[in-house]
Amino acid sequence: MYDSATGAGRGASGREGRFLGTLVQAATVSVLPPSSLPTLTELQVPVELDSPAGSLKLLGLDPPEAQVLSGDRLSFFLFWETMESPDADYHARVTLTGSSGEYVFQSQQPLSAYPTSRWETGQRFKTHHFVHVSPTIPADDYHMTINLVDTDGITAWPTEQPLMSITVLHRERSFEIPSGIPLSLNYLFGDCIHLLGIGLEQTELYPGQAVQLTLYWQALGPARKNYSLYVHLLDSNQIIRGQVDQAPGSGMAPSTSWAPGQVIIDQISIPIDQDTQPGSYQLAIGFYDPEYGTRLLVTDSNTESHVGDQAVLPLQISVMGAAP
Repeated sequence: MYDSATGAGRGASGREGRFLGTLVQAATVSVLPPSSLPTLTELQVPVELDSPAGSLKLLGLDPPEAQVLSGDRLSFFLFWETMESPDADYHARVTLTGSSGEYVFQSQQPLSAYPTSRWETGQRFKTHHFVHVSPTIPADDYHMTINLVDTDGITAWPTEQPLMSITVLHRERSFEIPSGIPLSLNYLFGDCIHLLGIGLEQTELYPGQAVQLTLYWQALGPARKNYSLYVHLLDSNQIIRGQVDQAPGSGMAPSTSWAPGQVIIDQISIPIDQDTQPGSYQLAIGFYDPEYGTRLLVTDSNTESHVGDQAVLPLQISVMGAAP
């Protein structure tokens, strides 16, 4: 399930309140070989290329958007035909070059999750690729090229093959730490997400209202993945009585887009469940991989000690009886 406004995955919990991540396994399936191969017409290749590469031929490209914000990801598809069965497992090497021909960025990943050494003669494949545009790349126009590299480092083409032109746009960032953070903290999530402190509008609320929380982050560098932030309102038995799961910055500041030293201010509204009983509650925050639910470990930077896979904030939320 996703938030329609931000696209952030919604977290799931078991009956006992244990966090399960955003993807919950529903079933298993077996994928069999196709009964017939798709024709070139059926493949509907948007941009035809027809570039032989040894045992393979690059038929074409389903291109990404021509403009991308610094720190975002390019998503595109490539279409292939096997001239003969490859004897190597290829990686796709995608390069961005500037107007003067200098390399500014390079990404390498397996050409396919289905190893190319298992591809058979005469087959056709559509491969999906993601390229993270580093937040340190200056805003400018670039040429995107590709080559195939085997396990010995040997390339399929003698020179990089052009795919398209890409414009990297400037992303607004702040590197100034705000003065007067209400409650200073010093937690490190993983190895690059630093919690400087928090602000809280009020600590006494009624069921159905929302806790208004401000989080002050500083990036030590871009994260390896677009981690999801969660904030849980917990009772004394660690049962979730209110929660929010979203990408940082209300979905507008994914963690892979953060530049070293960047400051991100998150405004979070955590709704309190209608059936929440009067009492004292705590707020726990953390980050997790939305694909697998794996949480980042948290370190208290003041003591250099691990505190687990979430940080419990040093404050109490009082939930009152039914609102008058």
